[in-house]
Amino acid sequence: MTIDISLVFATFNRNEIVEKLLQELGDIKDECEVIVIDDGSFSPVYPTPPEVKVCRHQKNMGSPKSWNDGIEAATRKVVLTLPDDIHLKFGLDGLKELSEMAQDKVVGLKVVDKSSVAFNHRKLGKLIYWLSGQVFPMHDDKAGFADFVSGTMAFPRDIPIRFDENLKGNGFREETDFQLRARRAGYPVYYFPKLALEHDEIRRGGQSDREESNWENHRYFLRKNYHRTWRIKLGFYWIYATLRNLSQPQTTFPNPLEFYKGLLKFEIGWVSLFSILTILLIFR
Repeated sequence: MTIDISLVFATFNRNEIVEKLLQELGDIKDECEVIVIDDGSFSPVYPTPPEVKVCRHQKNMGSPKSWNDGIEAATRKVVLTLPDDIHLKFGLDGLKELSEMAQDKVVGLKVVDKSSVAFNHRKLGKLIYWLSGQVFPMHDDKAGFADFVSGTMAFPRDIPIRFDENLKGNGFREETDFQLRARRAGYPVYYFPKLALEHDEIRRGGQSDREESNWENHRYFLRKNYHRTWRIKLGFYWIYATLRNLSQPQTTFPNPLEFYKGLLKFEIGWVSLFSILTILLIFR
């Protein structure tokens, strides 16, 4: 059976991971359209099975550009964006169900990260989101409409939304911004935990500036979408990041100290205030 869905993977300097991924997909490559966006890898992604479409950037352009090029290259009605370091926990039947569900909405899958603890408390998550602008895509088993889901999401190819290419680097806030604008354009966001995948959370090659770009992206996202409260949200977000790094030092979450590199010269008053609040929370 041919399934009306295009699976779009973005990758950078992780050829061995892509090779393993394509092997794991098995029959999915025959029934679905599979597109790999090689975002300027030093060694191009090659060779690949003939049924896999590869689009290559001559230099690293970042995730938003990769996803947008994947949407443009897709020919099926529904697009599913995926990182390259994942393991699908469902097969063709699940993809067929997803292709039918996502023709008029954004559908987020359940993501289980190996290197971090899933955040499951919906009410507390919404409170912290309201305070900090942080996004808590649900990881539990309750399906339903949501404000945000994970970056592993399916949506109609003809949706009048594209990823904001002003967001830098690879993998931070582009999916959040996309989902927010999709909801504002009339496309609801739905969390569908029946379909799950395992995410290895392996850092993309060459991304030594990830933490700094994460902070810059979050600041840009807040200024763009929350004109009146973005400074307050940014400060609370820094508190959250500090506490999370202290409790989970192995996580790839942005290092709070990188906050000063890109933001101190712009927000010295707010940084000072929330630095004091953070110290009080930690040492009270």
